[in-house]
Amino acid sequence: PLATGVTLYYLHEGSTTLGREGTVSAMGSVPDIALKGDDVHPEHCMIENAENKVVTLEPLNGGKCTVNGRVVHEITELTQGMTISFGLDNIFRFNHPFNAIELRKKREEERGSRSNSLAPSGAATPMGGSGTFSPGQVFETQRIAEREKLKEAQQRLEELQLAQKKREEEEATHASERQRREEESRELQAKLAELSAVLASKDKSMEDLARKSEEEKKRGDLAETLAKEREEIEAARIAALEQLEQMRAEKEAAERERQKREEEEKIQMEAEKIREQQTIARLAELESVRLKIERDHSKLEQEHRALTEEMEAKMLEAELRIAAQEKQAELERQTKEGMAAENARLQKEREAVEAEKARQAQEAARLAQEAETARLKAKQTEESLKAMEALHEAKKTEQEQLEHKRVEEEAQRRKQIATLEKKLKRAETMTVKHKDDSQSFEDMWSIRIPRFHVREPAGGGKPFVVYEIRISLRGEEWKLLRRYSQFDAFNKEMKKRHVSGSLAGLKFPGKGSPFKNTTRDTEFLKERRFALERWLHDLILRTHTMSGSPFHRCSKVKLQRELSFFNNAAGLV
Repeated sequence: PLATGVTLYYLHEGSTTLGREGTVSAMGSVPDIALKGDDVHPEHCMIENAENKVVTLEPLNGGKCTVNGRVVHEITELTQGMTISFGLDNIFRFNHPFNAIELRKKREEERGSRSNSLAPSGAATPMGGSGTFSPGQVFETQRIAEREKLKEAQQRLEELQLAQKKREEEEATHASERQRREEESRELQAKLAELSAVLASKDKSMEDLARKSEEEKKRGDLAETLAKEREEIEAARIAALEQLEQMRAEKEAAERERQKREEEEKIQMEAEKIREQQTIARLAELESVRLKIERDHSKLEQEHRALTEEMEAKMLEAELRIAAQEKQAELERQTKEGMAAENARLQKEREAVEAEKARQAQEAARLAQEAETARLKAKQTEESLKAMEALHEAKKTEQEQLEHKRVEEEAQRRKQIATLEKKLKRAETMTVKHKDDSQSFEDMWSIRIPRFHVREPAGGGKPFVVYEIRISLRGEEWKLLRRYSQFDAFNKEMKKRHVSGSLAGLKFPGKGSPFKNTTRDTEFLKERRFALERWLHDLILRTHTMSGSPFHRCSKVKLQRELSFFNNAAGLV
C-alpha cells in the first residue's frame, strides 16, 4: 500500500480473490490476498489474469473498488500505472511489466518523433493508465465530504437562529397577553372600587333612611322597602366579593402558569444556547480539520511524488529481478533437460555394460570348453602318438600362448568393466545429488483443490463447474482448472495403466443424480471438491513409488509431458 510502504503482490495466471484478513468466503475458501479494514468484505473482488496479457478487476458482493479515484461496479480492465483502492485504507498501484515495456517503447518513439517538444507522451484520464493519479484525489473527496458536513452544520445554525427568532416573537406575544391580563385586572379593580363606593353611598342612604324611619315610625311600608333594599345591596356586595375572589384566583393561576411557562422557556433557551455553542465549536473544529486537510494535502502531494519516484525505481528493480528469475528458471529447465538426457545416456551405457558382461561370460565359457577339448586331445595324442612329442610340445607352447593371450584379454575386459562401473557409479551419484530420496511424500507433493467456480459458456448454454487444482512438486508450483469430466477421463486412463490392482479400493467420486441441477447445489459441490482432492491425493500416494508409474521420481516437465491432465495447455473440455 502507498500509505505504509511498498508491498508487491504477484498476480498469477487465472483468478485471484481479494478479501478481509481472517475470514472465509461462502464457498469455504480463504482469499488469495488478505486485506485489512472493516469496510473490506470477506470476498471483496476478483482479479482475472488472462495469459499475462489482459488483466481485469471484478467487484464482488458490493465491495467498494476505486480505479484512479472512480468507483467501479462492473468488470474493468487494468493497465500500467493505475491506482486502485479497496475500501478506504488499501491503496495500490498496478504494474503490468509487458504493458510497461510497450508504453516505454511508445514513449521513446514519441520522444524521437517530437524531439523539440517537452510535452509528456500521455495525459492522465480518470480511467487512463499514465500513472499521474495521486492519492490526493482521495483526500480531495474527503475534503468535499467535510465541506458538505460544514454546510449542513451552517444550515442547522440558520434553523436554530430562525427558531430563536420565532421564540422571541412568541415571548413578545406572551408579554402582550400578560399586559392585557394586567389591564383587565386593573379594570376589575376599578369596577370593584366603584362598586365599593356605590355600597358606601347605599350605606349612607340606608343610614339616612334609618334616621327618617325613626322620624316616621308609623310608616310601615317604608320600613319594608328599606329592608328589601338593604337585602339587595347585601346580596350585590356578596356577589361582587365572590367575583373579586374568583378574579384573584384566576390571576394567581395565570401568574403561576406564566411563571411555569417562563421557567420552561428559560430551560429551553439554555439548552438551545448549549446546542448552539456546541454547533459553533463543531464548526470551528470542522474548519480546523479543513485547514489541516489542505495542509496535509500539499504535504501528501510532495510525499506522493517522492513515493512515485521511489516506486518507479523499485518497480524497475522488480522487473529486472523478475527477468533474472525467469532466466534462472530457464537455465534450471535446461539443466534438468540436460540431466534427463544424461540419465538416458547413462542408462544406455549401463545396458551396454550388462550386454558386454553377458558376452564376456559366454566367451569365457567357450574358451573353457575349448581348453578342455584341447586338453583331451593332447592327452589322447600323448597316449597314442608318443613319437610326435615335439609336435606336442609345440602344441603345448601354442596353447600356453593362447592361454596367456586369453588371460590378457580377460584382464583388459575386466579393466574396461571396472571403468564402465566407475562411470555408472559417478552418474548415479550425480542423479542422487539432484533428488532427495529421503524426502517423504508430503515433503515432495502437495495437492489441493481449494475452490470451485461456476462458469457461463461464451456462446451461451448450460453453466458448468470447474475445480481449481493447486499442485506443488519438489518446490515447483502451478495451478490447473479442470471439469469433472476431465477427472473421470483421467481416472479411466490411470486404471488402464495400473492393471496389477494397485488402485483396488480407490473409489472415484460419483456423478450424482442426473435429474438434479448440481451447479446450484453449493453443499454438493463442496463435498465433491473434498472427495476429488482426497481421490487425487490417494492416487498419487499409492503409485508414486512404482517404477512404471508416471509419478515415480518425476518432475513438473516430465509429468506434464506424460499426462495431459497436468498440462495447462490442455484447457477445459
